[in-house]
Amino acid sequence: MIAFTIELKESELVRGVRAHFRTATRERWLLPLSGIVLFTIFGRMAWRAPSEMTNYPFLLLGVLGVTLPLWRIPLVKRNIRRMPNFGKTINWTVDEAGLRGQGEGFEFRQDWPTIYSATITREGFLVYPQRQMYYWMPSSGFAKREDVEAAENLITQHVKRTKLVQHAVAGYGSQARRT
Repeated sequence: MIAFTIELKESELVRGVRAHFRTATRERWLLPLSGIVLFTIFGRMAWRAPSEMTNYPFLLLGVLGVTLPLWRIPLVKRNIRRMPNFGKTINWTVDEAGLRGQGEGFEFRQDWPTIYSATITREGFLVYPQRQMYYWMPSSGFAKREDVEAAENLITQHVKRTKLVQHAVAGYGSQARRT
């Protein structure tokens, strides 16, 4: 059984969100690319026929697609600060049966067979009970380097759809750790 603790603070959760965006979503490149295409096509049409108002909504949509990556993280940070459990601590346990988390006023359990997929990154583990919902387990929350390795082994053993981006132990100790 491996136990570790994380505090639900903005910097820690944003690391998890960034890891999710880097590894699990195609919108990272698809949305800006489609925004550039829309902006180019309808910007040219608006330039040629400025009185044709039907081009402007698509031009605006193109601008939105290009700029969305710039303001996505500030929106995520705002949502994190609004979470009811923000600032609280989660005590995680990882063992042969699955994951358990316990905090102030909540407790949950997720058995390995019910987990959809997992992604192992340098910063920690993304464990997906559903396709777009995930638990963020940062490697900085573990007490020892061996615990990170053991958790990674349990995840790769029990979760059928495991994606290894980089071993989590590579990031252990590289981030500022809590005392």
